Amino acid sequence: MPLKQYKATSPVRRFRQSASFEELTKGKARERSLTERKLQHAGRNAQGRVTTRHRGGGEKRSYRKIDFKRDKDGVPARVLAIGNNLPLENIPTGTQIHGVELQPGRGAQLVRAAGTAAQLVAKEGEYAQIRLPSGGIRVVHIRCRATIGQIGNVEHENQKVGGAGHKRHMGWRPAVRGVVMSPRDHPHGGGEAKSPVGGMAQTPWGKPAMGLKTRNNPRTDRFVTERPKKRKSK
Repeated sequence: MPLKQYKATSPVRRFRQSASFEELTKGKARERSLTERKLQHAGRNAQGRVTTRHRGGGEKRSYRKIDFKRDKDGVPARVLAIGNNLPLENIPTGTQIHGVELQPGRGAQLVRAAGTAAQLVAKEGEYAQIRLPSGGIRVVHIRCRATIGQIGNVEHENQKVGGAGHKRHMGWRPAVRGVVMSPRDHPHGGGEAKSPVGGMAQTPWGKPAMGLKTRNNPRTDRFVTERPKKRKSK
């Protein structure tokens, strides 16, 4: 979907770009039966502890229900829009897919972000090989379902917020950089002027923040046949 520009009524709005959803709504209001209230938790878990920092406030939002399980086979209905969802065993090799299941009937778990698509590389026996957007190859059972095509809103990564006020409306609070803090408040703090950060980037609690491998699931390691290639630093 295209990006819409805003009239430059202020310096903030001059460079703002956001997605235009005219292709989806086609001049009609959203389907109320497919929306529900989205609760705000301000970055806190069930115990009330902050697990995601710099969240809070923002405008009230509604959640648009998405059928990730796609288990409505044989149900009488009136078709409003076309979407093709099949088991991997019925999809030709080389097809672009998204919304892939990891276990049959569990619902789509892979390739759900805006503008992403995977590719069905091969099928052998009861398993199929899928090349993920990261470049890695994952093995999935052929009875798992997937949706054919690429997810819309490809221009999502090109959107420009434009100003801090709009970021607050989205529920994001200000974040202070670690290099401007004192040494007791952050591992990056201290030093004169703009001191370079030595070693690996860290969180305020001293945990590695970048470059650390987070995958730690020996049970599913056998389903990953090829890891994503490391990107060359500029």
